[in-house]
Amino acid sequence: MRKELTIKQDDFWRLINREQFLLHCFNARLRYRLPTIDKECFYVQVNCDEKTISDHAEQYILSYLEPKYTKSLSFPANNKQPYCDDYLLNRLMKEYLVHIEVENKDNSHKLTFRSSLLTVLFLAIDDFRKTMSNMFVSDKSAEIDAQSVLNSLTTNFESQLMVVDQQDQLDEQEEALATLPTRQVPKLTTSYPGAETDTREVTLDQFIKPKKKNTQHRQNPNRQETSDVNDNELVREMRQKLKGRNLRDVIIDGANIGRTYGDAEFSAHGIKLAVDLFQSYGYPDSKIVVILPAHYLSKDKDHVFPNLIRRKIVHKAFQQKIDDQNKRFYDDRLIVDLAVMRNGVILSNDFYRDLLQDSGDAVRKAIRERLLCYRFIGDNLCLPNPVSEGGLPLDVFLSI
Repeated sequence: MRKELTIKQDDFWRLINREQFLLHCFNARLRYRLPTIDKECFYVQVNCDEKTISDHAEQYILSYLEPKYTKSLSFPANNKQPYCDDYLLNRLMKEYLVHIEVENKDNSHKLTFRSSLLTVLFLAIDDFRKTMSNMFVSDKSAEIDAQSVLNSLTTNFESQLMVVDQQDQLDEQEEALATLPTRQVPKLTTSYPGAETDTREVTLDQFIKPKKKNTQHRQNPNRQETSDVNDNELVREMRQKLKGRNLRDVIIDGANIGRTYGDAEFSAHGIKLAVDLFQSYGYPDSKIVVILPAHYLSKDKDHVFPNLIRRKIVHKAFQQKIDDQNKRFYDDRLIVDLAVMRNGVILSNDFYRDLLQDSGDAVRKAIRERLLCYRFIGDNLCLPNPVSEGGLPLDVFLSI
């Protein structure tokens, strides 16, 4: 049975107005069902040919009806046509699953971006800013001040990370207290309501409700120190070998890493583990690049991407629109081309056979000589050493 969304009665007519957009961009047809008991809401079923497209349509509906984050961009009234171009706005809404509204008042002209994910909102506005900057490259008067909006979103990222950091500190304090030796609690004799004249013995623990420990997996993305999984002799030994050497850039196939760690279901945490490992080897942010198709950015359940995007580690791949329903992603091409340009290594289990057939010598050489495979064992990212049978040791492979 397909999943249903629950929407408020007031949102029903708003959603009706977006049916044509959903049909055009996602080929999604909506079916509505009125509950038998609660008449204040509706059930909506999104029907698409593919489950992935259906999930994208549902994510857009949530951004439209229940946005968690909203940002507005003012634009000059005399340049309304390029800023409100239907093709551009529809592309952004379909690609990033955000909702964009045009507000025209007497002295105010705005584009309002709405999304249920802060990361995606940032990327959509940044894409819009770059598109407009390229369009008005020679006309500085027509530029919009989108950078201040992006800076405020970055501040929101940092404030959220500070909250996580504070929670981490509280969790560490709780763990420290839990390791202290426990003292013997004396038994009390007390009568309880409704009891007979005789008494029963109870302990203080029965009166004190223990604080529920937060077991949710939290990590502070701002931390630069080595994570626990990389705190071992092998990693320390590799860091020592690489110290002082001229390191090759590492180009990470984000989609391949995320799907491998998530066992076919994409997980952003796998990308963080890969970045953490190379940082444990002594790599700076500038030598770590993660290439990822844009639609994976909305699947960040672990809230990994805001920090990595801000540090310019994660970059989205370019893509080509084939028709209204299909796109061709060029993440593989970008990954290998970047490895050629930077003389870097490629972290992926993909052998890029299609690129081997229709590329030049430089690309084929990069794939054959600088491709680094890996395995995930739990949260440990394991790299071969030497990198192949009779091949170079890992420290030499990562050095120029």
